[in-house]
Amino acid sequence: MYSVLLGERLNLRSVGPDSHHIWQNPKTIYSFGLNITTYYRAHGPPLQNPGGPETRPYISDSLDGIRVAGKDTFIIFNIGAHLHKFHPSIFIHRMQGIRDAVLRLLNRFPETRIIYRGLSVLSTPLDWYFYRYDVIVRVIFKDIENFMFLDFWDLTTVVPQNDIHPPAYFTELKSLVLFDYLCS
Repeated sequence: MYSVLLGERLNLRSVGPDSHHIWQNPKTIYSFGLNITTYYRAHGPPLQNPGGPETRPYISDSLDGIRVAGKDTFIIFNIGAHLHKFHPSIFIHRMQGIRDAVLRLLNRFPETRIIYRGLSVLSTPLDWYFYRYDVIVRVIFKDIENFMFLDFWDLTTVVPQNDIHPPAYFTELKSLVLFDYLCS
């Protein structure tokens, strides 16, 4: 969760109810002094965790709900890991809906930057699905202005994983790559 790591690194403040017991609850972390605000939202089903449905909005609904954005706004999302056990047509359908929401957002706020965080290698026979999903995302979002595919595939081949959630040190490494891009 990049917003939490950023918050810890920069001593950002968290607003709203304590949501540590249900990690996918929406989170807002900010610093007025640094002029940084992050909003974390978990993605919708098939994510199965405690908490009500409001803790798992569809990404397209979250994008449609954005009322203020611009050149200093970065939207970072990823969804593929929780859909890898489903037929790729389900993933394609979900990504097309997200693409349509991205296009609506960019129509409202054309300078907003959208980043899709690519998937990681998973040491299972299904890891080729993850690679295939990355290829699908590149095709679906091809030619969209201000869209960037942040590719971690090569980086994750050196860290064997058997869990879709990588170890904390590796998430921090990927965060540093992301933050380097955001700050350049």
